[in-house]
Amino acid sequence: MGAGGLVRSYGQCAREVLVHAPVEKKELLQEVVLACSYDDMPTVMQCVDLCQGKVVSQDAGVLLRIVCAINSGLVGQFVALVKDKSGGRVEVLL
Repeated sequence: MGAGGLVRSYGQCAREVLVHAPVEKKELLQEVVLACSYDDMPTVMQCVDLCQGKVVSQDAGVLLRIVCAINSGLVGQFVALVKDKSGGRVEVLL
């Protein structure tokens, strides 16, 4: 088989592999850092759940520092929701 035949053969094989390969959807997440009082933690957790995010870490001090992973397309909505539901008490540090 010549070079042209090999190229066509391998090209067809590659096309078939791609047709039958499983597709995985990936979600682009953005970290959002929040500072809030302990009283506002349930509100923050509700907002994280509503935006289908997840809490990555929490640090306790005078204020809670919560790092969340939110779908990058929902970050604006998440920030507005947190500010609205907390009456502006939760600080968003992005």
